[in-house]
Amino acid sequence: MSQQLKTCLGIAFASIFSVWSGYYIHVLPIEEQALPILEALLEGTGRAPDQYRIAPYLLIGLIRDGISLLVESDLQLRYSILVFDGFFLFLSALALIKHFSCVKDIQTGWLFLIYPFLMFGGYRPTASFILFLSIHTVALIRKTGTHQSRAWPLVLLTLLLSATRADIALLFAICSVGAAGLSLRAQSAVIAIPLIVQLLLSSLVFSEAEYYSQLFMLKDNLSLRYLASSPVTFVWIALLIKYWEACKDLVSYGAKENKSVVFAMAAYTITLCLIARPDEYRLFLPFLPLILWVFEDYRQKGVSI
Repeated sequence: MSQQLKTCLGIAFASIFSVWSGYYIHVLPIEEQALPILEALLEGTGRAPDQYRIAPYLLIGLIRDGISLLVESDLQLRYSILVFDGFFLFLSALALIKHFSCVKDIQTGWLFLIYPFLMFGGYRPTASFILFLSIHTVALIRKTGTHQSRAWPLVLLTLLLSATRADIALLFAICSVGAAGLSLRAQSAVIAIPLIVQLLLSSLVFSEAEYYSQLFMLKDNLSLRYLASSPVTFVWIALLIKYWEACKDLVSYGAKENKSVVFAMAAYTITLCLIARPDEYRLFLPFLPLILWVFEDYRQKGVSI
């Protein structure tokens, strides 16, 4: 058996285990409440802001329709979620290996590769799809500087990402400023698309969708009760203490050489603190290809972390 096949089989097993365990731990206990919420999203009558993220739910709906032709069961939606999430988690891991050479490094690669498999929770089955789009968006941004013909594929990918999560599409649009070598017209399109798509979806297409929670959550986040209740928070603190010098050097390098990336990540983090709960660490999955981008550039300068 070739090494490549072993890698694919290992990633496939890890993907299946990750999505099923995530579903079993977080969704199965509240399945009676969670699945009707997802069903409403598939029907276009769900609550904001999830209803604005139509691309992944359209794909889940197609998978459910396909499964319904093979299996007649009330569990079709559960199966479609597991297939969708597992499939894109598998593709995301392969994309990380393909686009980032540091992931193949036996000393550091496993740290980067294992992270996506640990970040799944809750009943929103979109994290792996967002990660998949994020990896390819970063790969295109890096290549567009020397291949102007890649500019319009980047615009199209931005459009798809905007119909998935407009805030993340805007995050990468900011990252592309000064890094992708785009023409002024292409750069304007990449920045404008997320804003226009979000406006159309929220004001026209799903104008009746109501938010299921308060919009601003800064007061709750300042209390630190959500961050303190998550075991992952203390893992991050421990890793930060252990690798403080390496992290400081990497951030310092990024602030000098990839200003738009560091600025976009900081802006996105502040936004999450204002309108979301940062203890939901799956929200930071799009940071992974950005960190790998800066990390690889850093290593090419002859410095090892």
